[in-house]
Amino acid sequence: MTLLRFPTRNESVDIHLAGVRIRTALNAQASGNAFVQYNSTTNRLDFNVRFRYNVAEGTDLWLVYNEGLDADRSFDTVTRPIVPLSIARALILKYSHTFSF
Repeated sequence: MTLLRFPTRNESVDIHLAGVRIRTALNAQASGNAFVQYNSTTNRLDFNVRFRYNVAEGTDLWLVYNEGLDADRSFDTVTRPIVPLSIARALILKYSHTFSF
């Protein structure tokens, strides 16, 4: 928890971040990572899931999924408009190769 205090402006905010990370490997070639984080300041829940396949030494294929969700599901249209549950979403396929000289 982070506490920000600005006494000269008479402002303060408490920032709560909670996260969980899971790492696993199926074998020497295939592994995965998952990370979930909640931010109380923005009421946002973020997911990052990565799967890595090591084709050969210095060559990797990655499948990455990212998503940000709006955790504030109050539907008060007077103070703020209704936003979709998913704020951002991406599915990325990455290939990396290390060249040796």
